[in-house]
Amino acid sequence: MERSKSKSFCCGAGGGKIWMEEEAPGVNWNRFDEAAALEPDTVATACYFCTTMFNDAVKYRDKVEEIAIRDVAEILRDSVEGKKD
Repeated sequence: MERSKSKSFCCGAGGGKIWMEEEAPGVNWNRFDEAAALEPDTVATACYFCTTMFNDAVKYRDKVEEIAIRDVAEILRDSVEGKKD
């Protein structure tokens, strides 16, 4: 994704911004749209807040059947257990 690494795009929820009101479009919709534009079958995150917000956005954008939202720990567990999506 273009906004990654040192140029990443974080909502700040882990730093307390989860309690702040935001105007539409929400950070989760904006970031999800950036990810969805790359046409992935899975969006992985290591942040509980991102997982929650992406799950909200994938429903809002009606992409639940197209894009799975998964924590990297789930993906790692499945790879160790030999499971496939």
